[in-house]
Amino acid sequence: VIPQYYTSDETLQAMLRELVPFVGVGNLTMTFGMQCWSILGAQGNYKLATWISFVSSWGITMPLAALYVYVFRIDLQGLTSAVVVGYVSTGAALSYVLLSTNWTKVTNKIQEATKGDDGDTEDDNALYASLHQHHSSVAKQTARHNIRLLSIPPGHRSGILLGNIYQRPGTYVLMVRHWSPLYGQGIQTGDAVLAVNGSDVRGEDANHISRRFRSARMANCQVVVTTPPEGHGTNDNSAEDNNDEFVMVQALAEDESTI
Repeated sequence: VIPQYYTSDETLQAMLRELVPFVGVGNLTMTFGMQCWSILGAQGNYKLATWISFVSSWGITMPLAALYVYVFRIDLQGLTSAVVVGYVSTGAALSYVLLSTNWTKVTNKIQEATKGDDGDTEDDNALYASLHQHHSSVAKQTARHNIRLLSIPPGHRSGILLGNIYQRPGTYVLMVRHWSPLYGQGIQTGDAVLAVNGSDVRGEDANHISRRFRSARMANCQVVVTTPPEGHGTNDNSAEDNNDEFVMVQALAEDESTI
């Protein structure tokens, strides 16, 4: 019945009827092999599973198809049966590897590889403290989402004013000049400076960080900043309206050429 939906030619219908059992067996064995391949991949053995499939295809299916067609002259049935045999071989080899798996060893390996992923490092805790956030997964996600890596080309000044807030850890950006190479990179007033050229500067004051900028002026300077959540940093108006809260870097405020 099925071949009638594909062609009205009786010869082709007869050929398809002969192939239906092969196609059915082939789909079953192919599905079984794919499931075994996926489970082996979940173990981290994608390379082994792929090599088994590759060897079965080129070492069994292709030679067997050539043998059926050119030697035994079986033609279409020969090609289909060669594919089925290849699927059966692949599924058998993958299932053997799967059933002989040392699951205890695999489990221990996965646990060892994922150990500490959900824990907090010292850097994480320091980051939370600098942003005055509660220790929670929401704070962790917010802080990491706002972290940005900026670059100052060699020979350029940073073009930013830095300052420290009274009784608040960290150094913050108080002003970004329009000619600053960081101006178009997303830096903004109120950003907290986390690192300069790979060095953690969260414990340094604005004066020390400014000296780092000057010493790195002839090389490419990498700066890591973050935007604290609302209410934990500063904004465009805070530098003007709350001058008593800030300790400005005197060198930066007096002489633009030192920036």
